[in-house]
Amino acid sequence: MRASPRVATALFVALLLPACAGGDGPDEELAVPAATALETEPDDDPAGQPDAEPDAEPEPDTDPDPEPTGAPEPEPEPTADAQPSPEPQPAANPCDEREPQSFSTSVGDFLFEPADRSDLCVGDRITFTNAGEISHTATNRAGAFDTGTLAAGASATVTLDRTGELRYVCLFHSQMNGTLTVVG
Repeated sequence: MRASPRVATALFVALLLPACAGGDGPDEELAVPAATALETEPDDDPAGQPDAEPDAEPEPDTDPDPEPTGAPEPEPEPTADAQPSPEPQPAANPCDEREPQSFSTSVGDFLFEPADRSDLCVGDRITFTNAGEISHTATNRAGAFDTGTLAAGASATVTLDRTGELRYVCLFHSQMNGTLTVVG
């Protein structure tokens, strides 16, 4: 049997404590708790591992999805009645199913409301109305549309004639900007 860590610590303290405290060494009487001085642990097996518990049972396998072993399952063979899968069709263009529509954008002093629109179609119309007190424009610098100068209370309608992201600004106030996304 060998001494437990608690006993080893008690012995270490018993031998060194008097020397550290200025005593004369092992001749002095040292109080070591009796319970720790006699504790020991059972012998270990030769490999250094503690003895196994004699009544321990192996734990059952509780893994609901065990890892597959062996070859993967073959894919089912096609039957004579099987039809080839149809080719995927491109997404339908929402603009193919509707007539051109009209939308309104309010032009306030230093903002467009709404500034951005998406899912617009070629042929749709946007009416810009200046609800502010000073003049503004709604201008696409690539040339897709330009309302010209809109005085307070004035309106102009543009018809969208191309697809893409059409960015626009007020030529007098560059912080005023928006985007019209024309999908088809």
